[in-house]
Amino acid sequence: MPRWLQSFERQVPPDRSELYERLWRRVLRQAEIAGLHACRFRAAGREDCFLEFLEGAEAADLDDPAIVATLRQIREGVGTAEGRTWEEVTGDER
Repeated sequence: MPRWLQSFERQVPPDRSELYERLWRRVLRQAEIAGLHACRFRAAGREDCFLEFLEGAEAADLDDPAIVATLRQIREGVGTAEGRTWEEVTGDER
């Protein structure tokens, strides 16, 4: 069964970085409780550009209400992000 991944590329204004950090820590806790994996990367040489990931076993897992609410708070308080949902390619599709 393929895994599912959501990715977001987000610019974080310097005056919003504290709020972003606080809300991202909440996403990490909520993901752990929901049995999901969340992580993020910062662009090399940039303090304001992040690539966020949320991974689950089912597409519906990514719609966890608590996580969706926190991601909405990030979007409203920090800024929007270009997002995409991905389905794992396992090679078993044929």
